[in-house]
Amino acid sequence: LKPALLPAIDEFRARVSGEFDFIAEARRADSVAAFFERRPDLRKKVIAPRSVPGLTTRRVLVMDWLDGKSLRDSLRLEYTQ
Repeated sequence: LKPALLPAIDEFRARVSGEFDFIAEARRADSVAAFFERRPDLRKKVIAPRSVPGLTTRRVLVMDWLDGKSLRDSLRLEYTQ
C-alpha cells in the first residue's frame, strides 16, 4: 500500500462507517418525522416513521411500521393523472 493513499483510505473509512451508523440514521429519520409533525399543512398528509429507541443500535435500525400508501406511490399517481 502506498503511503500517499493512506489519507484517502482514512477518509473513506470515516465516510463509510458514518453511513452505517444506524443511531445517527435514526436521529435523522426522527428529525424528518418531527418536521412533518410541526407543519399543520402537512401533518395529516405525510407521516414519517420514527425510530424505536432501545431497539436501535449502531448496527440495527428499528423503525415504526406505518400502514398506507408510500409517498413515492402517491406522487406517481398524482403525476400520471
